[in-house]
Amino acid sequence: MLKQLYLPQKDPSQSARQAQLIQRQSEYRLVYSRGLPVGEKFYPRDTAGTGWALKLLVACYKNRSNLEAYLKVCGRKFTNEMPKKSPSEVAKLILSKDFSGILSYYLPRLGLVTEGSSRPASLDEYKKIFQKEPLPKIADHFMEDWVFARGFVAGPNPMMLRRLEKPLAKFRVTNDIFQKGPDFSGDNLNAAIGDGRVYFVDYSFASGLVNGKHPQQAKYLNCPMVMLAVPRGQKSLVPIAIQCGQDADAPIFTPFDNWAWQMAKHAVHAVDGTYQEVVCHLGYTHLIVEPFAVATRRHLAENHPIYALLSPHFEGTMPINALAFGRLINEGQDVDTLVGCTMPSAYKLLGEARINFSFAGRYVPQELSSRGLDDVSRLPDHPYRDDATRVWGAIHDWVGSYVDYVYSSDLDVQQDQELQNWAREIADPKGGAVKDLGVNGTITVRATLKDVLSMVIFTGSAQHAAVNFSQKSDMAFHPAYPLASYRQTPIDANATEQDFLDMLAPIDVAIRSEQSLTFLGSVLYGRIGHYGLTYFSDPRITAMMLKFQSSLGAIESSIVSRNSQMTLPYIHLQPSRIPQSTNI
Repeated sequence: MLKQLYLPQKDPSQSARQAQLIQRQSEYRLVYSRGLPVGEKFYPRDTAGTGWALKLLVACYKNRSNLEAYLKVCGRKFTNEMPKKSPSEVAKLILSKDFSGILSYYLPRLGLVTEGSSRPASLDEYKKIFQKEPLPKIADHFMEDWVFARGFVAGPNPMMLRRLEKPLAKFRVTNDIFQKGPDFSGDNLNAAIGDGRVYFVDYSFASGLVNGKHPQQAKYLNCPMVMLAVPRGQKSLVPIAIQCGQDADAPIFTPFDNWAWQMAKHAVHAVDGTYQEVVCHLGYTHLIVEPFAVATRRHLAENHPIYALLSPHFEGTMPINALAFGRLINEGQDVDTLVGCTMPSAYKLLGEARINFSFAGRYVPQELSSRGLDDVSRLPDHPYRDDATRVWGAIHDWVGSYVDYVYSSDLDVQQDQELQNWAREIADPKGGAVKDLGVNGTITVRATLKDVLSMVIFTGSAQHAAVNFSQKSDMAFHPAYPLASYRQTPIDANATEQDFLDMLAPIDVAIRSEQSLTFLGSVLYGRIGHYGLTYFSDPRITAMMLKFQSSLGAIESSIVSRNSQMTLPYIHLQPSRIPQSTNI
């Protein structure tokens, strides 16, 4: 149970409060790594509970068991043998809490294929990788066009789709192309744009990425554009065309181009998946939450009401971010293995995206509106939008009641010097470097504080859940959602099934995809809104918390009901599947 909470201007123990803050400021500070603000050190208070470690070990054990079973049936040998340890050595490793060592043992890097084919003979070769881990449902449907369209509204990266307000000169989809499909044979492109039924995704940012390289072959990333539309009287998006490049001579493919179309969809997923992992996942969740966690430790006393509210939402965040920076995103490690670009160009993209991230511009209502997705009547079928909007609303109501209770007026906010120092450091371009926080890094009214705190909680819980756990359901089966292409996109429609297979990853990369992404999507620790009945000592705050949980329960029921009608249900914003914090 928390001790009595006080705003700093009302705390009777000012000297003890100041001594604690001085101590915390000597322990914590932001430093810059690869040009990005991260915490220099973390402490036991920042780590996740024992339940987290247990879930991680279970996920590790299942992943290693799956790999061992695959090696018995695959007919291949690899550069590296499976690491072997005695039971006592494994126990010692686990007790050491050396998570990097644990991952190296349970998720070992096999290296390249040294005996047997390094390339797949068929798609079944990729399915065979899943021996004890369940084969994702998407494996049976990923080549269907409705699944391609679903990815933009209920996939791993639902952050790219925009409504097309007017024709784009560089996007050369004509009315003849638009009318090719039976859903649009009596329709008109300009009329559909005017109705708000046409949507697009533009990957022009990828022009700054440098193609990576597998040890045995090249990787490729394209800069495609995608057009989708909602047929008259219907609810869901239908793919219209993919332009494989930004230039005037870039080829355009439609769903009637057979294997060339499948290859074009693959190219879209490769660049979308690279952006998802580097920017939308790492940059826009992990690295946005980090400076808030550090500033909370440095500038808010432990008995500050905002410290009490936010601290559970930082559980495990700093350690997992340190592990990611120290292992996963280094050259030669997992991200480098899986994505299509070089790590230096990925860091450049990440740095620019993170530093230019508009905090207020990413509040869920504003973000959806900026992409033209807020009008449900124009695009009825958008599970991420609907679920994110409801979860945001529940969080905002909970935070709103909490703020109104602890701050009796806007003047209380203005007089809270700890809060002002907190906001100032987070917004400082040389500190947390979070743009558009409050008004020039100040928070002077309760309304602004409610928005800021809601965004912190939503980002660390729901938004991270949306982009993290879909790694297992959508991305771990490599052909369904590759992060790189291994041959260039076709120049015409005369492509074959073998051309498509050649575009897919070598077997060693597909294995690493299963290992890493299944693992990252399996550690589900904590549950949003569940602080514990005895966490808040004030019964009035506990009553507000229980109301929050009730709202989340109603959202859960609604999502479960909708999902029962879906072949590929969108589960990642079900409140029961949203952790409190970014802890994996």
